[in-house]
Amino acid sequence: MNRIHLNMKGLLVKGTAMVALTTLAVACSDEDTPAVSYENPATFFQPADTDTTATARLRRDFFQKTGSYLLFNDTLQHRFLGYDAGGDAQYFNETVDLTYNVGQSSPATNTYVYTYITSPKEQQTVVQFLNDYILNHMTNRMRPYSFFLARLITGYDSNTGKVTLRPYSMSNQRCTAIACNYLLLRDRSDAQKQNFAQTVLYAMVGQMAQNNISSFNTFFSYSSQYYNADYSEAGVGTVNNDVMRRLGFLGSSTGSALFPSRETDLNAYVVQTLQYSESQIATLYAGNEVVLNKFAEVRRVLIELGYKF
Repeated sequence: MNRIHLNMKGLLVKGTAMVALTTLAVACSDEDTPAVSYENPATFFQPADTDTTATARLRRDFFQKTGSYLLFNDTLQHRFLGYDAGGDAQYFNETVDLTYNVGQSSPATNTYVYTYITSPKEQQTVVQFLNDYILNHMTNRMRPYSFFLARLITGYDSNTGKVTLRPYSMSNQRCTAIACNYLLLRDRSDAQKQNFAQTVLYAMVGQMAQNNISSFNTFFSYSSQYYNADYSEAGVGTVNNDVMRRLGFLGSSTGSALFPSRETDLNAYVVQTLQYSESQIATLYAGNEVVLNKFAEVRRVLIELGYKF
């Protein structure tokens, strides 16, 4: 599906059929076909000036305080364009597309459906959680362009239509979505909110790291010759945790004769960097110089990207 902006997809809707737009400007050979007007994309990340609802006020206030846009719906535009020669209504839809990242070379294997948070009271609850437990770990530099707070995020296999996952968070260059259902099922204690925030941060910061993967080139250099390599072909005989750590990995690959990929390796380090303090990591991996060097590099890059420990 063709993207209109960095993380959005544009669709021309005719009746009940949906046809992907193929260019930024619609080249029309039929004079009766309505033209699509493209405006500053930020316009559609904020409520209309005429919107005076509680949700609109909450979104404006959030942007003023944090510098990030706030969404409760993945539809940025649903614009009536007019009627075609056959009398069918045409619409232009623009939605947040979290499956797309700039530079990706293959289409996403999953499609995602979002369950919205529509109650102003529940919206206030999840925004308060975001302010208290997530944003305190981010400098302005790391805060995403926009947050999309949903009740649930459900991923479906694009080929089979089966549910494949329900992530806590998804991110690309211009939006971070968080599934907040855990907070809305019932009141949660401070400890429970802290634990949930930690889980969200694992997913959120892990994806941000993948989106900035070139920043971790020094990290990858420590184990570069082993990524995705077969144990035997890499000249490694018996593989156990001690051997893996000597080579810079956090554990053996259960059920596989291959070393981890770069992405898997980075994600494992990011999660433990967020989970443990520097002193705890030094104790857990005492004597594993390569591992400790890689942890230090991950921490350095995350701080450079704007994470606050």
